[in-house]
Amino acid sequence: MNPLWTELTSLRNLFDAACRAAEGKRSRPDVASFRANLEPELYRLRRQLANGSYHPGPYRTFRIVDPKPRLISAAPFRDRVVHHALTNIVEPIFERRFIPYSFACRSGFGTHKALAHARRACARYSCVLKLDVRKYFPSIDHSILEDLLARVIHCPDTLRLIEIIIASSNPQEEVLHYFPGDTLFTPHERRRGLPLGNQTSQFFANVYLNPMDHMIVRNLSAPAPMRATWMTSCCFPAARSNSTKCIARSASSSTAFASRCIRVRAVFIGVATVSRSSAFGCYPHTRGWRGRTWSVSGDGSAGFTRTTMRGSSTRKR
Repeated sequence: MNPLWTELTSLRNLFDAACRAAEGKRSRPDVASFRANLEPELYRLRRQLANGSYHPGPYRTFRIVDPKPRLISAAPFRDRVVHHALTNIVEPIFERRFIPYSFACRSGFGTHKALAHARRACARYSCVLKLDVRKYFPSIDHSILEDLLARVIHCPDTLRLIEIIIASSNPQEEVLHYFPGDTLFTPHERRRGLPLGNQTSQFFANVYLNPMDHMIVRNLSAPAPMRATWMTSCCFPAARSNSTKCIARSASSSTAFASRCIRVRAVFIGVATVSRSSAFGCYPHTRGWRGRTWSVSGDGSAGFTRTTMRGSSTRKR
């Protein structure tokens, strides 16, 4: 038996996963019921994983507004234990493959370190290129994700469990994005979408964007790249001729790579110039933002939009 699978299905790992999954939720009936019979439940779960009879249960879905409407999918507690057991073992293998400027859903990183990195970058550079992935979680392609995971994980049993978890994803918001070489029916033929709210979905989302992160760092030579959520920011020197060409090349290369290699729609938000005193230059919706955003209007005219925390006013220059 592969040592990775042995460690994943060990009682010690399952017990640690059950404790992690129960954090902040111990008063819920399903969690309390599982913990009341913890040892028999863990033995049964371990036996199902070992003989291949494990199958995830149905999701409970609800919608929140944060700040836009989102569909949240809550897996049964025993499935959340399996999710934590998987990420406990697999995530450290991928951790050293992630770039050091990726701060989303990683142990030891997070929002505060992302803001500190943004402050340092804005103290050195005055232009920020911002890219966002449109409807990211519903757009994640299952076959591409499984291929990215299989390049690193070589344990057949672990890959089989990953495929079961991915295949059990409930239907997400329908996204009709067409990419080069697609036919009319391609978006309907490919399985896409991960449930927002799973421990594994956050980890899989980082793995899925990892090739794009490396492409930005290695090929585009961006001076100060950063990905705090599913939005990428790159800081550049003042917008002169050479910097403008570099910014345009970075934007076009990133969007082309996202369409060609991972089949997601990367959206070019804009280029902002920030003052050196701005503490949160990469986050225009937070306090302290001072900058100008380059935008193109519907009639084709372009100009800077001066942004403050009270609002914005547009002046063509």
